[in-house]
This record gives sequence, C-alpha cells and structure tokens, in this order.
Amino acid sequence: MTAPRLATVLVLACVAAAAVPATAAAKTVTKTCKGTSTCTAAFSLRGGASNEKLVIQLPGTSFRKPRVSVSPSSLKGAYSLTHGKFQLGGSEYTVRLNAVQSIRRGTLTFRFTPTG
Repeated sequence: MTAPRLATVLVLACVAAAAVPATAAAKTVTKTCKGTSTCTAAFSLRGGASNEKLVIQLPGTSFRKPRVSVSPSSLKGAYSLTHGKFQLGGSEYTVRLNAVQSIRRGTLTFRFTPTG
C-alpha cells in the first residue's frame, strides 16, 4: 500500500471512530420503584456491568437520595455507582453502574424515602 493511500485509510478510520459515541455500547436498564411513600427498586449484578445506566421511575417527586444495599454483602467492593441524580422534575433517578464481570449472583437495591 502506498503512503498516500495508507494515510487516507488512517484518516477514514479515525473519522469513523470519532463518529461513534463512547456511550453507544452502554446499556440502559429501567425499573419502576415499587411502593408509594417508601419505594424500592432492585437490579441484578449477575455478569457485571460496564458503564450501565440505571433508570428508576419514582411514584412521585419528593424523595431523598436513595440508600443502596447489596446482597450478598460480600459484593460491597465489587461495584461502583457514579453520577446519581434526579431528573424529570424529580420523578426519575439515574445512576451509572460498573461491576466486575465475575459476579455469579447478586442484587443491588435502591430504597427511596420521602423528604417530608
């Protein structure tokens, strides 16, 4: 392959890579929070997660940030949650999950309580 042709191929490869968003491979999992005043939403950790977006639909708009628990408790260091925030006027909570792939079974539970 000649140098000009190789340069063209490299430029095209770079343009194609830039056109694909970094989060294109990220998965989104949506759950509805169960309960009215206090509600919970549970997500499986089986098989891990890589920058997975968790969306929790809430029954109202006046909730505190969630308390998060993991079962079994031995998984406490096997996952991380980042960028947790309320959206859509507070009726939805989103967070990014990363978890190790070797998890065979495990559940991450979010518990929301009212602000007032």
